[in-house]
Amino acid sequence: MAADETLRYKNQSVFHVIGFILVIAVNILAVQLPINGQHTGEVSDKYTHLLIPIPATFGIWGIIYLALLAFTIYQLWLAFWGDHPQELSHFIHQMKHWWLISCLANASWLFAWHYEILQVSFLLMLLLLTSLIAIHHNFSIGHQAFSNREKYLLHYPFSLYLGWVSFAALANLTALMVYWGWQGQGISMVTWTVLMISISAGLCVYMILQHNNIIFGMVHIWALWGVIMQRRHPDQVTAPAVVHACFIAIAMIAITILWKWYQQRSAS
Repeated sequence: MAADETLRYKNQSVFHVIGFILVIAVNILAVQLPINGQHTGEVSDKYTHLLIPIPATFGIWGIIYLALLAFTIYQLWLAFWGDHPQELSHFIHQMKHWWLISCLANASWLFAWHYEILQVSFLLMLLLLTSLIAIHHNFSIGHQAFSNREKYLLHYPFSLYLGWVSFAALANLTALMVYWGWQGQGISMVTWTVLMISISAGLCVYMILQHNNIIFGMVHIWALWGVIMQRRHPDQVTAPAVVHACFIAIAMIAITILWKWYQQRSAS
């Protein structure tokens, strides 16, 4: 690998770190300031709907950011420690600028959300989702045999991230509808929420069967369980149809995961 190319790759890996630091810094500001004088959950409470899980469910962000920290260290290691020219070249070419785009979208989303510009926040959520789908596709996550190092430090973190952001996009869309004063055009909020839950289940079945991404499905199970717990809270609307839809979706995802595990064990 040429020296100037190696330098370019190293510089890009440093910018990847800066992007991660930006995301963490803005998330800290959202909690400590908070941005625009209100916390993320307080904005959610203004545009409440039936797809919001219990607050404890959002603790998954801690796991996601720890996994992304491991990814960030991993790509620095490729660039600056040891001799991994081919692995580094492959990594940079496949990642392109999608990681930096995801970081900017993540950080910008928090500002748009806290300032209650929900149209922009939804567009930024779609941009974040698009960047993660691109990363998932470029690295063929779930489709090829990779080293344990790459699985644990690249594939698993982005499977977690994509799983949660895909569910968050459905919730963000529902909040946008509430923000617009949407009355359902003949569709009740319960029916709309059941539709979103069905989409969640369908996405998981597709990702598990077509992309072998079991982690994606497990993340959605966690989110749907959080929705069930929220509906069972005494201060919340019960919405039995939503609870039943969540249970059915969880069962579908769990059965698909078990089937995929069975297929993998039979093939090995």
